[in-house]
Amino acid sequence: MLRVPKVSVVLPTYNHELYVAEAIESVLTQSFDDLELIVTDDGSKDDTARIINSFSDSRLSTRITRPNSGYSNTLNKSIRRCKGEYIALHCSDDVFHPGKLERQVAFLDENPGIAAVFGKADFIDEHGRACAPGSHPYEHAFIDDLPNRFAWLRHFFMQGNALCHPTAMIRRVVLAEIGAYDPLLVQLQDFDLWIRLVTQHEIRVLDEPLVAYRVLGEGKNTSWPSSRVMRRSAWETRRVLRRFLALSPDTLERALGSELARLEVPADPVRVALGLLLATFAKDQPRQALALELLEAAIDCGEPGIDCRTFTQLSGQLDPFNLDAQAAMVQAVDRAKQAAERSAAMENQTQRLEQKLGAAAARTAGLEQEAAAARTRVAELETGIAATQTRTDELGRMLASAQAEIARFAGDATAAQAGMARLAAEAAIAEARIAELEHRAALAEAKAEAIASSTLWRSTARLRDVVSRQPAMRAAMRRLLRGGAAPSPMPLVPPPPPTPPLAPPLARPLAPPLAPPAPAQAAPAMPTEPVAEAAAPAIAPVVAEAPPAPDPRPPEWEYVPEGWQPDDPRTAGWDHPSIAETQLAKWPTFLAALRSTTPLGIYHEAAQIGSEDPAAHNFILVFSYVLARAAAGRKRISVLDWGGGIGHYAAIAEAVLPEVEIDYTVCDRPSLCAAGRQVLPRVRFASDPAECFARRYDLVFASGSLQYAPDWQAQLRQFADAAEGWVFLSRTPFVRSAASFAVVQRPWSADGYRTEYLTRVFAHPELLAAAQAAGLTLEREFMMIGERVAAVGAPEPFEYRGFLLRPSGAATPPAG
Repeated sequence: MLRVPKVSVVLPTYNHELYVAEAIESVLTQSFDDLELIVTDDGSKDDTARIINSFSDSRLSTRITRPNSGYSNTLNKSIRRCKGEYIALHCSDDVFHPGKLERQVAFLDENPGIAAVFGKADFIDEHGRACAPGSHPYEHAFIDDLPNRFAWLRHFFMQGNALCHPTAMIRRVVLAEIGAYDPLLVQLQDFDLWIRLVTQHEIRVLDEPLVAYRVLGEGKNTSWPSSRVMRRSAWETRRVLRRFLALSPDTLERALGSELARLEVPADPVRVALGLLLATFAKDQPRQALALELLEAAIDCGEPGIDCRTFTQLSGQLDPFNLDAQAAMVQAVDRAKQAAERSAAMENQTQRLEQKLGAAAARTAGLEQEAAAARTRVAELETGIAATQTRTDELGRMLASAQAEIARFAGDATAAQAGMARLAAEAAIAEARIAELEHRAALAEAKAEAIASSTLWRSTARLRDVVSRQPAMRAAMRRLLRGGAAPSPMPLVPPPPPTPPLAPPLARPLAPPLAPPAPAQAAPAMPTEPVAEAAAPAIAPVVAEAPPAPDPRPPEWEYVPEGWQPDDPRTAGWDHPSIAETQLAKWPTFLAALRSTTPLGIYHEAAQIGSEDPAAHNFILVFSYVLARAAAGRKRISVLDWGGGIGHYAAIAEAVLPEVEIDYTVCDRPSLCAAGRQVLPRVRFASDPAECFARRYDLVFASGSLQYAPDWQAQLRQFADAAEGWVFLSRTPFVRSAASFAVVQRPWSADGYRTEYLTRVFAHPELLAAAQAAGLTLEREFMMIGERVAAVGAPEPFEYRGFLLRPSGAATPPAG
């Protein structure tokens, strides 16, 4: 014997390969299992047919039809295959809640006078996540239960459909009695069926959600209010409302009696009553058009209650073709065009002014730099000239000392002559040195005068020439002052040989030996070799100073020719424990600066944290602006800080926006999250990305971290999926001309980070193209003041900027 199930579930499907499996499983896993599931694929072009055929369950009956015949025809074919006492309607992109069938079967069993039972719906998006309030047009489409079928007739006539189709369970005998779905209807086939249902039978709506109604977005739901759907719905509304012409005057009186009484119009004839009701109370164009059609037909048939004068008045008052809106639209378009033209002209003028201002600023900055360099070089030259003059004076004093030494030994003629010869040679050497120094001083003075009277470029060239010679001159002077360029000093003349005694011997030598000069009065050292009479005075060689020793550390920024390699150990450089240790050590100073009344120029990774950093001040103001955009008109917002360290920006957000409650989440390395929980227990820290992206946020904030992501484009798409309103990429490195490349950063300037890590530098067009591909639209770029880096070996210096982006489909923030 064939099994006769209690419930037949009807599930038509078309091109729903992403959702049909979940829809089927939600039926087969119901707690009530005395059922059959009738699945009909209406000529799908995707993988839907293969998926439904992959299920193996005796309760499942599948059928594939070709070609596509439309939703209403597919429903009718499926219903004809049903054997159950009750028929439950289902949609292939929706999901039955557990226990749905059990509760509805129990209700119909206990209430034999009720022909059908409906329920409420939850709303989910294409990924199965709960829809945010106000994000779709179905939020208030389905209403609570009404007391009887006459109240439902009134609501259907005056306002429209209010029942959720995939929640319906109807007695099969009733469905056979009221007839099949109208195949001419695409948008309102269920509304047409409900009118026929309540014309004869009572229904009820359970006050609980029975299904998850999937909202796929603009253009993807059959009922989404697109322009095509609105046009088709207007025609179908007029067709469906004609069902009310079949009502008896008594039923019409019980359903719309209060409105008829206000107009003092009888319910008979029905056509006149319906026409006058629609003409008086209807606000939409389809109902107004139907009102005129009904009244026109009544006049043509000579029905009482309407005359030509009343009809012509109504035809001038009603606007069934929406002509008023079309005229307003034309005016609005004209105003918009004029505003756009004015805006474009102002934008062009602004761009020209900004270009001129930028060129002037660049020229001014260049002149200021050249002037500062010239002043520095002139000061260096003046210092060199003063040092030369000082040495000249000192050499003069040394010559005077030598002359005094000669005079002191004048008593001994032989010794004096020898000493004089030596002193003469020494004086000649000294005079030669003095002459050389005076010659060099004269050259320096001449060059200084030439610089002062020449153009800036020639002045700069001569200054460079003088500076290139100056270190050697200073080295020679220092050797002369120290006496380190000649051998150790010796007596000017050797002791005289002993004189043979005459009779009697003298009591003392003719002259005392010439001792070495005292240190305080030392003359320049002389060579140990005798000086030939015709020899030129010896001049000590000039030796340049040795350059300073190079810095032993590698550069802080360095180009990586092989690019970003996943197996490079430097991709995990942020895992080093010194980062959390350093940030914890600097936290009290950072927090004190943030809580003070000083400027917001606070950079938490600086070696010495202060409040006067212009670049940090600029960025914090930009971050504050983005927070204000996200919080516009709200008392509470949610923020995801991707790569937020120990929570510096969470503290900044509380400081700059104290009036708004911020649900703040930081996602970073485990060591940084553990440190952050110590200093900010009220902030949520998570090191598992799956936990971070299990929900959505009003603002997703990548705090200078996108460049460290292994797959940055996938990361950008994840940001877009998680963002309800905004995505802000802060301090993102980029270049204008070169292609994207990788550099290694060794953070010496952070004072405490004992690590190095890879970072990307994005090509500006590639970054924006990837954002657009992820469904993000650029709202604004922000400059990061003073952040320009010339990495060693890189094809182009790079800068940092901020990018404020909006996901496509994000709700427009409230004004004010």
